Amino acid sequence: MVIYLKNTIEGLRDYSAEQGVLASYGKLEITGFPINFHISINELQLKIPYHSNKDQKYKKDKKWIWLAQRAAVELRPWNFNNVKFDLSGSNSLSLKDNGTLYEFVSEAKLINIDAKIQGSWLEKFKIKIEDIKISEKLSEVETSIKSASFSTQVLLQDKTLFSEATKNPSRVLQMKLKGVYLPKELKLPFDNHLDKIFVNLKIIEDLSPVFNIRNLRTWRDAGGIIDIDSFEGVSGSLKTYGSGTLAFDQKLQPLLAMSVNFEGIIPFIDRLKAFGFIRSNTALLAKVILSGISRRSASGKRSVSLPLTIQDRKLSVGPLSLMTLPSINWDKRFSADD
Repeated sequence: MVIYLKNTIEGLRDYSAEQGVLASYGKLEITGFPINFHISINELQLKIPYHSNKDQKYKKDKKWIWLAQRAAVELRPWNFNNVKFDLSGSNSLSLKDNGTLYEFVSEAKLINIDAKIQGSWLEKFKIKIEDIKISEKLSEVETSIKSASFSTQVLLQDKTLFSEATKNPSRVLQMKLKGVYLPKELKLPFDNHLDKIFVNLKIIEDLSPVFNIRNLRTWRDAGGIIDIDSFEGVSGSLKTYGSGTLAFDQKLQPLLAMSVNFEGIIPFIDRLKAFGFIRSNTALLAKVILSGISRRSASGKRSVSLPLTIQDRKLSVGPLSLMTLPSINWDKRFSADD
């Protein structure tokens, strides 16, 4: 069985090369037979060029390389569909885009991944990260996260049980972040320390796991939307929570409609003005209106509940149009044939 697994891994490596994914590794060790297979791989590397179309013509100026100092895989002999990965320690990711090389290096106390595969679908996926630091060599910026988790699960559908008018969520996603420190160079409108971010989403209609413009348009045209079941964010004095819906218009620009409760929104308005996101007169008007409609919460701090919307790239809070967001240029990353 051990020889079979080694031959299978080598076969996957050769098959990946045919698909344009160049895989290599140093030492490969398999233990634990017959109860659990423990596969230890040193110096695992994946190299993937961006392809420009379905004919697999690769763009020489675009590629990425991922290198793990150590990777461990655990699975049971009678169920190869459930796989556990341990990528704790050092990882690096190099991105080459139009001649510019970006090199990201991470060091993590814990990176655990659980995956369940059904056919060609990733039915369940969960990643847990603790104490990770990420740095980029070119810009010398650093990011750190105390803890993070991300999980997604396909909701299998029996469409005979539902009417045609019923929209069935094809996938649910959950993300939790705590203790995030972002680079000050980003000049974000909120504090660079994010205490926590919790998000629960449902993707309505089937969205292909292959992300490109054509599949995104197909999903949108079929009525695809993202239900934001819950969102909670805390950054210093700014606290928000809410729910809503995200979709895309005909130009594939976001359409957002949320009901959000804000605590500490006045200092947030000041930061928007300080970093040049909004004009002084807009900030003054916003502070006057928001101060007038805010109420004291149980904690004694002033809070306000307002609709948060994005339409035609304009971000609005209640009746106030705060700013025009930059256009998302999908063609910059993907061609129409991708």
